[in-house]
Parts: sequence; structure tokens; C-alpha cells
Amino acid sequence: MEKEAAILMAASFGLALLIGTLAARSIGRPVLQLVDSTQRLSQGELGHRIDLDRRDEIGQLATSFNEMARSLKASYEGLEQQVEQKTADLKDALDQVSRISELKSRFVSDVSHELKTPLTSIQGYAETLLRLRDKISEAQQLDCARTIGEESGRLTRLIDNLLDLSHIEAGTMRLERGPLSLVEVAQETVHALQIQAFEKQIVLSLSTPETLPPILGDRDAIRRVLDNLVHNAIKYTSPEGRVSVTLECMATHVKTSVFDTGVGISPENLERIFDRFFWIKTPGVQASGTGLGLSIVRSIVEELGGEVSATSQPGKGSVFCFTLPAQPLQDMVRGPQKTHTRRG
Repeated sequence: MEKEAAILMAASFGLALLIGTLAARSIGRPVLQLVDSTQRLSQGELGHRIDLDRRDEIGQLATSFNEMARSLKASYEGLEQQVEQKTADLKDALDQVSRISELKSRFVSDVSHELKTPLTSIQGYAETLLRLRDKISEAQQLDCARTIGEESGRLTRLIDNLLDLSHIEAGTMRLERGPLSLVEVAQETVHALQIQAFEKQIVLSLSTPETLPPILGDRDAIRRVLDNLVHNAIKYTSPEGRVSVTLECMATHVKTSVFDTGVGISPENLERIFDRFFWIKTPGVQASGTGLGLSIVRSIVEELGGEVSATSQPGKGSVFCFTLPAQPLQDMVRGPQKTHTRRG
């Protein structure tokens, strides 16, 4: 009996050991896999997954672990994309700051040159008239006086642009919104620049419809817009070319177009033509600038509720257009009223 009991006890112990071993393998290995996977995940292996085909609690734990790993990987990839985008945006911003800084430096140099050149010319011709008025012909005296007038106009335009820029930068540009005749403003502009066009043997013309509604705007500001556009058209048009200004009514707006048969603008420059401080040095054209005129044109037109655009064919010419709101019919019946807009 004792022998049988010992055998039974040994068999029971062996069976228990076998069951324990099988249970350890069934539970211990998956647990070790979970521990190993957790360590690998903590080390950044977000693509690692646990491969367990089980229906019990350990299988559920493995499934939860895999879902957590997928979620972490997706979040990490999303963060990576955001960081890349923010880095690219920051680089673009830094490039833009660098470009603006470079443009402003060039602008200061150009403005100094633009101020000095007409002043030097005015001083030189004025001294010539004072010292040599009895020794030069009347035609030469008239030529000196004409040059002084032209350089004075150039200086005035530059000063006006600088004043406009200071108001735009400070957000204090104040414009009226009263009804006015765009035809009259265009006639004044064309008349004032006819001499400049004539001296370059350029035909400058104005075309207007029989009837055109008043626009809502600031007379002086719109005059500066037209002066800039027509002056540029003449400057970049060769002798015997043409510059024409046309006005037309377009439902609720009045459109002004300035056509020229000048040198034209390349597509890459046309995209930036209204940017502040952007100026194109054109081969064969004796002209300088500060890159302010067209940016001020855009600021004024947009401030008055209009739009500005440009099209061009290199070697054939350009067209600069802007629209301004027409005075509504009911306002025309009630009579003129003036309002102001202030930027800033």
C-alpha cells in the first residue's frame, strides 16, 4: 500500500509539474512578449505589433496594445507632418523677412539717388540760368527752364509717394468717398502729361463713353493713381509709340484702363509688379525708380473698394486696369454725400 501511495503521489506531482509547465508556457510567453513589446514601443519602435491569436484576456490585452501602438504611430506621424509644415512656414517667413530687408536696403539707396538726381539737375540748370543768362540763347534758356520743371515734377512725385507710403505703413491713410467725375480727373491727368508724351514723340489719348456715372472716391488720391499709371506707361514706351486711357461703365463699377505699346513685362515680374519696393531694371530704358508707385496705386484703389490688375506681352506692351465703385442711382437722386475711410 505504501508503495502504491508513493507511486500515486509521484504521478500526481509529475502531472502537476506538467500542467504547471504547460500553463507557464501558455501564460508566461505571451506575458514576456507583452513586456518585450512594451519596451520596444518605449524605445520608439512604433511599428512593432504583438502577433497573438488568442481569445482570452491575454489576447484582448495584446489587441489593446496593438491598437494603442497604431494610435501612437498615427499621432506621431501627424505631429511630424505638423512640425515639417511649421518648419517650412518658418523658413518661408524668414526668407520673406530677409527679402524685405534686402528690398528696404535697396529702397533707401534708391530713394537717396532719386532725391539727389533731380536736386542736382535743378541746381545745375538754375545756376546756368543765373550765371550765363546773357550768354545763352533764348531757346537754351527755355530748355533749362523746361528741365527744371520736369525735375521738379519728378521730385514732387517721389515726395508724394513717400508721404503716401508713410500713411500706409502707419495705417493712417485717410480717403474721402464722395461722388466725382472720373472723366474730369482723367482729362486733367492726360492734359498734364501731354508735354512729357510729346517730347518722347508718343501719342497720348483719352477715350470716354458719352455717359459715365460718377464714382465714389477721393479726387486727389485717384489723380495720383492715374498719374502713376500714365507716367509709367510713357516712361516705358519707345518714341513713336502710343499710350491710351479708356474709361467704361461695368454695372456697379467704372473701369479705367491704361494701354501702352512699350517694352512689356515678363510673366515672372508681372506676378510681383504691385509688390512694395519691387522695381524692374529694363534694358534699353533710361529710367529709375523706387518700387513704390504701383504698390501705392494698389493700396489706394483697394482702400476705395476697387481692384487693380495688369496684363502684358513682352515686346508688345502692357495694360493696367483698375475699377472703382460707381455712385448708386438712389444716391444720385438724393444728392451728393461724402464719407471718409480711415485705414488702421
